[in-house]
Amino acid sequence: MVGVLTFSMIALAGALWIGGGLSPSGPATDLLTSAEGIVAMTEQETTTSLDGTWSVTWIAGADLPDGAQVVMHFAGGMLAGSGGCRGYQGEATVEGDRLNLGEMTFDNEECAPELMRADTDFMRALEVCDRFVIGADGTLTLYAQTLERVKARRADAG
Repeated sequence: MVGVLTFSMIALAGALWIGGGLSPSGPATDLLTSAEGIVAMTEQETTTSLDGTWSVTWIAGADLPDGAQVVMHFAGGMLAGSGGCRGYQGEATVEGDRLNLGEMTFDNEECAPELMRADTDFMRALEVCDRFVIGADGTLTLYAQTLERVKARRADAG
């Protein structure tokens, strides 16, 4: 019976993978199993396109200071926006959930110390980000390996 159950679970997982249910770029589904078989299927985070404008809400464990407007705009292999003080731009390559950011160029702006601190924290966080996930609630999370570094929401959602 265990052999039949194992084969059935493998066949179901294969069918979900082929049908897109477990695809890295489609809705992800985890199979929760026990000795009796599949207990439940739970929807997890999904990845979709980064293209568009994102408003940053959180950087490396901290909410943004009052008045800070940190923005990321992904389009055509580029990332540009505002770190809360300075404008920036650079290359951004996306492959699946992997993110590779090239060297960023910055404007020479000066601003209040708390905004400059947020800007600096944001740029430091971006330097190490290598992966992203867009959750079911639409929140974009940028990671450095497994550590959350930046969270954002779509600014251009219609």
